[in-house]
Amino acid sequence: AIPSERWPSIRLQASPAVRYLSLSHPVNVTYEAFLNDEPLLPIRPQQAHLLVYRKDQRVHRMAIGRRAHSLLEALLAGLPLGRALEESLSVHDGRDVQERVFSWLREWVSEGLFQAAL
Repeated sequence: AIPSERWPSIRLQASPAVRYLSLSHPVNVTYEAFLNDEPLLPIRPQQAHLLVYRKDQRVHRMAIGRRAHSLLEALLAGLPLGRALEESLSVHDGRDVQERVFSWLREWVSEGLFQAAL
């Protein structure tokens, strides 16, 4: 276990099977429609963030909203956890921000996106 005083300075190391894509079109929506045999609607330019990763020998996709984007991008860039959280919390408003941030972290860790805490 990592002592609590070390948490702000740790860096989360992404699994080698993680790819984070910043896209100019919401391609995941179109791909989901294709997989579900739904009509493919024309797509218009719109910024989208997509996480592609392996878990249990399967490829998964996770759409990342603009609010979660700043935190995930900071963590994948190797920023220490404390600094990444400070930066993420500073760009968000609202009372439930902390709950959302910790919910994102729980989900990302449970999905196996990070292989080590250094």
